[in-house]
Amino acid sequence: MGNLPNLSCIPDGTYGLREHASPKYGDTYALINHEHGVGIYPGDSRRSLILIHAANRPSELQGCIAPGMGMSVFGNEWGVSFSRAALKKIMKTAERESILTLKAATATWVAPEV
Repeated sequence: MGNLPNLSCIPDGTYGLREHASPKYGDTYALINHEHGVGIYPGDSRRSLILIHAANRPSELQGCIAPGMGMSVFGNEWGVSFSRAALKKIMKTAERESILTLKAATATWVAPEV
């Protein structure tokens, strides 16, 4: 949808993850992909602060990603369950420049090689 606020999806691609201390969500990761114009700072990118943070419902997100460990219904809305636990696993596993591959509205975690 052409990078429109509140309408566009995160473009398919491979993203670097940077640790980010969010005033609203605490310790998170921000997606970085300069080819897609995705960065941390609004002046340096077309899209900024696409974060991975805990949330259960899509209505709690504004262009970010909420990890989960299952699917559940919250009120009348489908969402992910155990989001904080999933985020803790990601934070524990990820290293500063880990990679996340996004394709067709699904995310695949690629753990760093050991």
